[in-house]
Order: sequence, then C-alpha cells, then structure tokens
Amino acid sequence: MKSISRLLIIAAALLTAIPALAADGAKDKLLALFSDRHYVADEQAIKNTGPDAAEALKQIAADPEVIIFKRVRAIDALGYFTDGKTTEYLKSAAVSTAEDQPSLRWGAIQALGRSQGDGATDFIAKTLKGSDQLTKQVSINTLRKIGSEKAARALREAGVEK
Repeated sequence: MKSISRLLIIAAALLTAIPALAADGAKDKLLALFSDRHYVADEQAIKNTGPDAAEALKQIAADPEVIIFKRVRAIDALGYFTDGKTTEYLKSAAVSTAEDQPSLRWGAIQALGRSQGDGATDFIAKTLKGSDQLTKQVSINTLRKIGSEKAARALREAGVEK
C-alpha cells in the first residue's frame, strides 16, 4: 500500500513538472530564435517551437532578466495567437503602467491589432485616452492598420485626422 502511495505521489509530481519542462524547452528555442537583433521570426517559426509557445512567450516577455529587445519580440510574437488567455495577457500588457518599459506596452497594442483585428478596436480606442503621446501614436497607427469602418469611427471620435 505504501509503495502505491509513493508511486501516486511520484506520478503526480511528474505530471505537474512536465508542462513546466515543455514550456522551458519552448522558451529556450524561442530565445534562440530571438538571438539575432535584426531577425524577426515568422508565425510558423514561432509555432514550430512547440505547443507551449504562447506560454513560453509570456514568460520571456515578463522576465526582467531577459534583454528588452527579446522581450519586445516575445510580445510581438504573441500576436500570432488568438486564444482568450493570450488576448487577455496582451490587454494587460497594453495598459501596463510600468513606465520603465513602454516598448512592451506598444508591442502589445500592435500584437492585439494583428491577432484580433476589428475585435480589438474598442480596446485599442480606449488606449487613445491616456496621456502618453507615444502610446497614442502606436494606437492610432494600429487602428489605421486594422482599417475597418469601426476603427475609422474610433479614430474620428478621438479627434484624429486622417
């Protein structure tokens, strides 16, 4: 009986460790992809790193020990994922008040526009109301890229000229 209990404990520990190990493997692959300062990985290269790519990208983006250009690339790459968890993560990053890394906020706004398209218009329009001029400009450019009537209306309502 004791040996069965021990086996169950070991099995439970392994089952909880395997997803973390998989995400770590994807994280290492993604960091390698991002190692060249001028290379931008395409959607297929990002997704080929494994099924835990989105979680690994979130880990990279949130890690202050990772150099900023790799963190920005991770945020940008999250724009290739359309699931609800990733969208919520990007929304949180887009309104972050961390003033030390505004480029992460800007990347999140752009990634939302790319991944959600017109579905992100209302959220992005709200970011036009902040005081940060560069964030406003990124939001304007993203809404222009979305290019829908809804995005154009949001720009007009915010008083943005063509």
